[in-house]
Order: sequence, then C-alpha cells, then structure tokens
Amino acid sequence: MLEITDTLIATDPQGVDHVIAEGACAECADLVGSNAGYVCVQSGTTSNCAGIWYLRKEVVVRGQPGSTWPTVGTGCSAAGAELTCTRSAVAGTAHLFNSAPLAACLPSGPSQSGCVELPDGVEMPVLDEWAIAGIRKTHFAGGSKVDDTKGLFLPGVTDSRLETIFEAGLKDSHSFEANEFYYEKTFPMTGVGTSSVEKGGGPSSSVTLMIDAYGTVVSMYPQ
Repeated sequence: MLEITDTLIATDPQGVDHVIAEGACAECADLVGSNAGYVCVQSGTTSNCAGIWYLRKEVVVRGQPGSTWPTVGTGCSAAGAELTCTRSAVAGTAHLFNSAPLAACLPSGPSQSGCVELPDGVEMPVLDEWAIAGIRKTHFAGGSKVDDTKGLFLPGVTDSRLETIFEAGLKDSHSFEANEFYYEKTFPMTGVGTSSVEKGGGPSSSVTLMIDAYGTVVSMYPQ
C-alpha cells in the first residue's frame, strides 16, 4: 500500500455535499482526519441547515502502480490499484431556524419594531414540525391531501423558507380576521407558489396564514 486517504462528508437537506474532515498519509495503516472548517450558516432569508442531514465516510486506499484488488467487500469498489470504500448514515434532523424572537405588540406605549399584532386572547403562533408536515401534505405537489382547490408552494420552497414566509406573514400590517373556527390573514408574497387549479393555477401573489387561539398554525398556502 502506498497511500490511504480518509474523508468525512456531510450532506445537507438540499442534497449538497460538504467536506467536514479529511486527511491522508503515505505507507500507513491508521489515519485520523482533521477538521476541514465547514460550518452550516443560517439567516432569516436563506438556509441549508434545517432538515435531515447525512454523514458519509470515504476511505481510499492506493496500492502499487499496476496492481489490482483481488477481492472487494460490500460498500467498496476497485479501479485498478485504487480501492474506495464508503459508509453512510443519517446524522439527524436539524430544527428550524428562528430569527429574532417574535413578540406580540404592546397594548400601550411605544410599539416594538416588527412586533406581531394578534387578536385578543390569541397565543403567539409557532410553525412547528407538525404544522410543516400538514402544509407539505396539503399544499405541495404530490401531497396526500392535494386537490384542485389547493394553492401549491413551489417544489424548491424549503422548510426554512416556509419559516421565513410565516414570520413575514405574522409581521405584515394586515390584521387577522376571525372566521367560524380560526383566524386568518392574507398578505402579499410573490414567487413562492401557484394558485389553485380552480383559480387558474397561475403564479400566486399572496399567501394566507390560518391560526387558532392556542398558537397552532392550522394552514398556510399561496393564492
């Protein structure tokens, strides 16, 4: 054996690979990779952090020029004198990014910047994983509850983007209006989805957010 290299790769929720540790040594049997310095960065407008992450370890062993590997194990492949072995696993799920904490507007005195105007007695809504799962079932193409009456978000709208849309809706100056069971607000938002087939299926110009008095996000969809 002439050389062995070891690489640890993280795959973000959008499927992009990032090297997080690597190393190489000649004429060696054991190797410890060193930190490559990758850091996942989130902001209020863009993110590749929230969602399911995968880890993959790749080990490449290079033999003498002209040599071949007589046997290859599971997860390995050989090309001449070079043997590559890969192992992968789910690293875990990163929770949604939350920008500056949302707060209800003060009932009196100077108003907080970007505060949220809520109807009396309504708790601060939270876009949790359950709410996002419901939105994806109902308002994303291929969802189990999609039909011609549903506006759809574009396929590229990530969970973090939904969080950004949600927070923009809460801070929008339009008021929540009470219907029979819930409170809803429709606010301007372009470039995130299409209206329902019933309404023509064209690019949407607004998003409707529905909540209940307990802070539950009932639905959110383009129209």
